[in-house]
Amino acid sequence: MKTFILGISIFFFSFTVSAQTTLGLKPDNPFIESKAKELTKKYNEQLALRAKQYLLFQKKVEEYLYLSEEIKKNYDGKEMLDRLYILEQEEIGAMSNILTQIQWKLYKDIRPNIQPLTRVKVDK
Repeated sequence: MKTFILGISIFFFSFTVSAQTTLGLKPDNPFIESKAKELTKKYNEQLALRAKQYLLFQKKVEEYLYLSEEIKKNYDGKEMLDRLYILEQEEIGAMSNILTQIQWKLYKDIRPNIQPLTRVKVDK
């Protein structure tokens, strides 16, 4: 019985850990990869990421950049902004799994300066 409970616990724990580390996306886009590296470098100047955090952070930025580009391709105007805002909030939440609490609070403060939300051109 103990073995069964232990096996179930390990299964759910490994599923939870893998779900938090990646969205399962494979952007394979040189522009996005380059942009993610550039952004991670900027964040690192203020967040002082450890080596493992740096790689996880960069990968997470890359995944959300990819999703952001998909939204920009498929939507426009207010709907695009609404979706980008929701995506931004998801990304901020996802970073809490990578950063320490102090780093995460700082990340939330500096993110609007490093990665501002897209502006929409309004025709008058």
